[in-house]
Amino acid sequence: MEDVKMMLQIPDWSPKLLEEAGINEEVLAKMGYKLDEFIDEFRPCFANTPQIKPALMYIKGLMSDLKRKNIENMVEGYGEIKETRPMQAFMKDALV
Repeated sequence: MEDVKMMLQIPDWSPKLLEEAGINEEVLAKMGYKLDEFIDEFRPCFANTPQIKPALMYIKGLMSDLKRKNIENMVEGYGEIKETRPMQAFMKDALV
């Protein structure tokens, strides 16, 4: 589970998004931990622990500097899940 928490703590989010939100380096240093704390509130919503990793990957992808925020690009950019089909299945079945 620690590797899942580390995924959010690597600050590689979109510089434009951060600038628009007025987030400075001090806030950025805490942001991954705060986001992980926020997501902890939703962990009971997941049927099992393996569903958490794709959820975090999706959130990270949305906050990233990827030009196109689709499943294929998120899988390619954050290689935690190696194929798009499992991530697409997660998005279809796990999020209701």
